[in-house]
Amino acid sequence: MTKTKTTTAGKTAKTIGIFALACGLIFTGCKKGDTGPAGPAGTNGTNGVANIKTNTFTTNTNQWIADNTNKLYYYNYTSSDITSAVLSSGAVMVYLGDGTGNLWIAMPFSTQGVEFTYGIKPSSVEIDVSLSSGLMPNNPGGQQFKVVIIPPAMVKPNVNVKNYAEVKAAYNLAD
Repeated sequence: MTKTKTTTAGKTAKTIGIFALACGLIFTGCKKGDTGPAGPAGTNGTNGVANIKTNTFTTNTNQWIADNTNKLYYYNYTSSDITSAVLSSGAVMVYLGDGTGNLWIAMPFSTQGVEFTYGIKPSSVEIDVSLSSGLMPNNPGGQQFKVVIIPPAMVKPNVNVKNYAEVKAAYNLAD
């Protein structure tokens, strides 16, 4: 039996061959269009919804401003999240609460001649309380409100924004 002496050129050729075989296995292991196993289920927004802002607050007697000329009281809610983009393509909704946090009624809303309306502009919502009779109402005092701000990219079609329960479900909002 004779021993063969390995040369440097032989070692290089052997190394290149092994490298080429490894590359061939790597690049042919998957074909275009193959999909891997499914990953874990996402949270579907249950840990918070990015970019959608909600704020619940209760007013008090001192926060309402009397406008005797227009026969109403108004309250200004401010938020830097109400941008011109939100006003042109997003959504800002205001709901009147029952005080318990269990029932939210979409505004504008009228009951027994008391009208709750609102107007929006960049950085603010003006909530107005007036009487359908045109007389000056009493100071509204402690009222509970919820403001929901949805940027343009998050707006979903076919969501009834007049129903807070539907908005809450569609956007996975936490109370």
